[in-house]
Amino acid sequence: MNEVYFLEQIAEKKRQLYSEQDEESAVEHFYEWAVERGHVPKDLAKALDRTNGIKLIAELKRPSPYSGDTVTDFEPREIAIEYVGSGASAISVITEEDHFRGSLHCLRFVRQGIDAPILRNGFIIFPWEIWESKAYGADAVVITASILSEEEIEKLIETAGEAGLQTLIDINSPG
Repeated sequence: MNEVYFLEQIAEKKRQLYSEQDEESAVEHFYEWAVERGHVPKDLAKALDRTNGIKLIAELKRPSPYSGDTVTDFEPREIAIEYVGSGASAISVITEEDHFRGSLHCLRFVRQGIDAPILRNGFIIFPWEIWESKAYGADAVVITASILSEEEIEKLIETAGEAGLQTLIDINSPG
């Protein structure tokens, strides 16, 4: 199975799961929660400034649907601390639950352990997920272009700007 098709399946399942959800009330709920938590996002672009050499984003994930479990003793906060201590400028946390066994709680644990910017990589398709990301402590979000229309990408980028989060666009191609 190619990666783009697999990611499209994840997105379709998510669309079906949340098809009945009122987008406006979900945005309002997570907006209020994000404001209540008061997270001030760190500057990902500044952290990745290559003025002083190569900068890395380390990805934190447990299993991969492509290669099986990558980490058997999974302690996300400790792993993130080690990544940053080894030179990572930012940490990308996979939050997709069904195939990657990620979670937003993992993102929160990582946030409590490091000062570096954190990206949420959860195959985001709804604007409320941007506010949810901020509420859990993300500084930026990964937007997977292959599972979204141009209009959806633009709306997610706009919402991220409103939330004070930066975006990283992930491009996948068939094959």
